[in-house]
Amino acid sequence: MSQHLSGVYLFKELTPDELKIVAHAASERHLSPGEEVFMTGEAAKSFFVITLGSVKIYSNSSKGDAMGIANLGSGAHFGEMPFFDQGNRSATAQTLEPTHMLEIAYADLEALFAAHPLIALKVYRTAARFMATRLRNTLGDLNQAKESKLKAG
Repeated sequence: MSQHLSGVYLFKELTPDELKIVAHAASERHLSPGEEVFMTGEAAKSFFVITLGSVKIYSNSSKGDAMGIANLGSGAHFGEMPFFDQGNRSATAQTLEPTHMLEIAYADLEALFAAHPLIALKVYRTAARFMATRLRNTLGDLNQAKESKLKAG
């Protein structure tokens, strides 16, 4: 299991031994095509790493139409952001084919962090860097959009 977790950005700073500790918190799930992993608005309790298969992430428009956000395949991970902000699910995740995945419950991850503070430090530091980069990129995109609007208007 730890080899699948090594591709998750949250765990990229962890040593092989630390990844094995995290792997003990993971459980395996096997889902059929069309199964919902979670739905928009649900309380978030865990995140997932796809080991085989694929998952589509989508949200519904105000008219109820499904709007695709991403199709994720083997090695991809999803559902981790509510761990940091305690928010509900902002999209729906549904399998596209027979899919195997690892699930890590937030409660298990919190217990692991309490028992292994160095792992917690590495994960939180990596998450902070990721979110800072995402914010920086979003602000850059916003500035470009404003400049384009000013030139067009």
